[in-house]
This record gives sequence, structure tokens and C-alpha cells, in this order.
Amino acid sequence: MATPSERRPFVDPALALILIAAALFLFWNLGGRDLWQDEAETAMLGRNILRFKLPLVFDGLNLVSSETSKAFGADLLWRWSPWLQFYAAAGSMALFGQNGLAARLPFALLGLLCLPLTFAFARRALDSVRIARWSAALLALSVPFLLHCRQARWYAISYLLVAGLFTALFSLERRPKSAAAALALCAALLFYTNYFVAIGLLTSLCAALPVLRPGRPFLKSLALALAAAAFCAWPGMVFFHVLGKAEPLTTARVLQQLTRYLGLSFTQLLPLPVLAFLLWLLLRQTPHESVPEPRRRRALYLLTCAAYYVCYLAVGPWVLFRYLTPLLPITAVLSALAVDWLSGQKRIWGIAAAILLIGTDVLHLFPLGLAGFPGTKTRDKFGTFGPFSLPLAGTVYEITHTWRDCSHDLAGYLKANAQPTDVVLATYGDTPLQFYTGLKIIGGFQGQKLSERPDWIVVRSLILDRRPGRDLDVMRFIMNRIDLKSYDKAPLHCLDFMLAGCTEPSMHLFREPAQGRELTLLRKTEKK
Repeated sequence: MATPSERRPFVDPALALILIAAALFLFWNLGGRDLWQDEAETAMLGRNILRFKLPLVFDGLNLVSSETSKAFGADLLWRWSPWLQFYAAAGSMALFGQNGLAARLPFALLGLLCLPLTFAFARRALDSVRIARWSAALLALSVPFLLHCRQARWYAISYLLVAGLFTALFSLERRPKSAAAALALCAALLFYTNYFVAIGLLTSLCAALPVLRPGRPFLKSLALALAAAAFCAWPGMVFFHVLGKAEPLTTARVLQQLTRYLGLSFTQLLPLPVLAFLLWLLLRQTPHESVPEPRRRRALYLLTCAAYYVCYLAVGPWVLFRYLTPLLPITAVLSALAVDWLSGQKRIWGIAAAILLIGTDVLHLFPLGLAGFPGTKTRDKFGTFGPFSLPLAGTVYEITHTWRDCSHDLAGYLKANAQPTDVVLATYGDTPLQFYTGLKIIGGFQGQKLSERPDWIVVRSLILDRRPGRDLDVMRFIMNRIDLKSYDKAPLHCLDFMLAGCTEPSMHLFREPAQGRELTLLRKTEKK
């Protein structure tokens, strides 16, 4: 007979309402903004899949590469990152056309599916319907979650798989065979979504096991599942040359990156006041435990997993918030535990905490953001009141307003005025121009040979990367190798808010600022 905790309706009514609200946030005006550089990379490789069945980087006209020659091999197959995201975009574009909306659609859908799976994850881990509901609600209205799931990138796939991975993990004792198979499948798919994330999360999951104190049957099932996942991942390890992509690190750099990742974690994922409250709640000793022992141990395990994963990211090659975001289902469950306990003391306390977490950045910025700690800066503080703002209101504004940014205007101008055989040299933003114009676009981060007499030259407002083969080298080439007297400035006047569509907190814009630098577009003339 089912226990009371296992009896539940087929569809939880609260979860159904959460899914309806999340669907509005995820799908409303999904194609309102043009694809930015990284998204257009996904769309271009998806387009090439439709043509060649494989993610080739060259279609006979344009080269798709954001990492110079490191992104592909001699066979021109993409080798920089796994292909799952490209095939997802290709399948959608095959059904709905080659446009930005179609490229983003499967990822928004997977983001929506992540919510019931996070509900199941929280229920399985912490054995509480209330905590499961809070988990789904906090994740559904999380600004980082919404922004990333509306991107044509691997993010939403990873969130779904992480939720599935931990749901299976906490089901190993009850259903050792089926849960182990599900865990192996999620782990393998996560590797082929983003191997850097998969290696870190699976390592952290194992390293934190002493906190969980599992029995022998659990460990045996887990070992078999991970062995099966490793077997499936091995061909990818070889093909993508995973171990060969590691870069030399110094202690100073690791500490600097750890500091920035901690700043991002405590302002974007699990606010420091919430973490402090959770630790007090889980570690305190009282005659009557407020948190049951199995729940306490599993919550501490999730905290330890997250801590190990942040430390792992610190030895990686970049500091990018996107690599932290696979923790979103985990931090939503942990935050839900804190909100639920407060709600159990006084309902108004839980509601107030949820409103602060969802609607404002008050808890997120206190105290690290207020002190200017590394990694806590955001580019667009929407609806400010004092040092705080309303990020969710900014998201609402973004999805209800169509922003035609400078990249959109540039693509439209080139389509209207360029000849089909024209060559465009751009310092940055090459993949959106490739996707939207169909012209030959060179430059950006491609690292290929540049033309000394392009028909058009696009100079973006900022230089992003000083490494060889990227936009600084392109800019130097324009200044030193091209006769600019043979070019006139085109009558295109638009403010160039570079990386406005990027999901990094320090780069993303919810709205168009009143001021900014103009993009420069030059057109070749017949002057001698």
C-alpha cells in the first residue's frame, strides 16, 4: 500500500498553475530579439546539419568558428563542443523554418519540462510536496533560468538532465535497476550536452557522497550507472579531444576565478543570507529537530555538491555564469527548503521571503553586492530603489517589448544594399550576419585569412578579445592593411549595445539604453 507521502494526484494543481505561468515567460515573444553571436553559432551549425546531416563548419560560403582553428578538424566537423544542441535546433528549424524563433523553441520547451522534473527531484530528495511546489515556483520565476532557457544554446538541456540526474540518484534505493538506468542515461546525455559541466557535476556528486552516507546497494547501483555513462562518453572524450583542451593555470588565477564564481553564486543562484540561514537550520542541534534527519542529510549533500562544483569551475579556462547555471535546479530546491520552513513557522514569513527572492535582488545583493565583491556587478538594474532593483520586472519588460538592436538594423541594411557576391569584414558579430544575410562574412573570432578589399567593413563599438585570431587582430588588419580611403561611411545610424542579448549578468540588457556608441559601417567605393 502506498504511504501518505506517495499518494498524489496525477497532476499536482499547484504545479499546473506554475507551468502555465512559466510558459508565458518562456514562450512570449520568443523571437522578439535577433539571435546574438553564440545563438547564431548554434543556428548556423543547425542549418548545416539540415544540409549535410552533420555539423560542418563550412557551407561553401561561410566558416562558423568562435575559437579560430581550434573549433574544428581537417574534416571540417565541429569539435569544440558536443552536438546535441545543434541537432535540437536543426530539428526545430526543419519543422518551423530557419529563423530565430524556431532555433530557440526546443530549448524553451525543455526549460518548461525541467519544472515538473525539478518538482519530482525535490519530492524524491526531501519527501515534501510543499517543498516540491516551492522548488518549481522558485525555479520557474528565476530570472537566470528564464533568460537562459530562452536562448538557443545548451543551457536548458543541461537543467533538464541535472534535475533528472538527481531524481534518479535519490531513487536508487527504492528502484535500483530503473533508477540506475535513468541516471546513466542522464549522465551520458549531459556529457554530450556539455562535457565540461558533466565532468564537474558527476565528480562533485561522487565527492560529496560521504555526507549522504549511502549503503552498499546504493553505491553498487551508482557505480554501475556511472560506469555505463563513462562507456558511452568515451568516444566523445576522444572525438572532442577533451583532455587536450586543458590550459595551464596558476594559483593566483584559480583563486581569482574562485572569488568571481563565489560572487556570482551568492548573488545569482543561492543568496548568501539564504545560505547562512540554511546552514543554521541544518546544523543546529535541538531536542526536537526542525528538519528530519534524512531531509537534513540530503540537503547538506546537495549543498556540498554545489560547493565542490563551484571549486571545480575555478580551475576551468573561463569565468562565465552560464557554467554555474546547471546548479539552478539544486539551488531552487535548497531555497525552497528555507522558504518552506519559514512558512511553517508563520505563513507570512515564507511568502515575504519568496517575494524577496523572486521579485527583487535585495537578498541577492546583501552583503556582497553592496560591497562591490567581484562577480556581483550587473549591467542593467531595472526598476531601481536605492541600491536594489527588480530583475523579474526587467524580464517582463524584455519579453513584452521587441527590441530591434543594431545587429538587426545592420543585417537589414546589408540585405537591402549589398550584392549577393559581396564580402563583409566584421570585427565581431559574424555569425548573426551569416545567419540573417546569407552573405559571405569574415572576421570576428574565425581566425581565417582576411580580405584586403572587402566590399563592406563593420567596426563594432568595442574590442572583446585580445587573443590571436580574434577581433583585436581583425581591427589591426583593417587599420594597417586596408586602404580606408577607398571606403565611404554608410548612412546607418544605430547605437551598438554589444552583448545585450548575452545572458551573463554583467552584459545582459533588459531594455535599450538612451546612450551608447555607434556602430561603423563602411562601403567600398570606386575611388582610386
